[in-house]
Amino acid sequence: MKPWMTLLGILGFICFFTADFNDRKMHEKLLSWFFPCGAVLLAIAVLLQLSFQDAALHGFWLTTLILLLSAGCFIMLIKCLFFSFPAADAYCEPGKIRRVYDMGMYGFCRHPGFWWMLFLMIGLSLIAGFPVGSLAIYTLGNLLLILMKIELYFRRFFLDMNNIKSEYRF
Repeated sequence: MKPWMTLLGILGFICFFTADFNDRKMHEKLLSWFFPCGAVLLAIAVLLQLSFQDAALHGFWLTTLILLLSAGCFIMLIKCLFFSFPAADAYCEPGKIRRVYDMGMYGFCRHPGFWWMLFLMIGLSLIAGFPVGSLAIYTLGNLLLILMKIELYFRRFFLDMNNIKSEYRF
């Protein structure tokens, strides 16, 4: 694991935290771009850390199956972050009061992106040598981001969060 590559992913999470803090406190339209910038930084960090010679699995059929499952997880991650709800409201209008989105995968689970990202990185660890240390660090960063959102952010910006919180699983 090359530390600077892992740090690039951590910088992506710092961008996520900054975007959320901006949405909660500062309401600067320019800073709303920190979320997509963080996503790009995290994606670059993950791609740079792939090392196929360090993969745990090498069989063609098993590798192909996990590759397809990982690709599905990636597609679902992008779908849940950018296409499952009015993304312009969430990412482009800092400070806007809105309703909790509870349809599609958000009707099943409050934070589906956590699971899609986790399963994607596990798949990449198995077939592309993505370092387990980075997987753990990024999963922890994602979990901390979610906990921060729940405790500091959601109650303020979602009109119906207190009602919804008890109805949906993590």
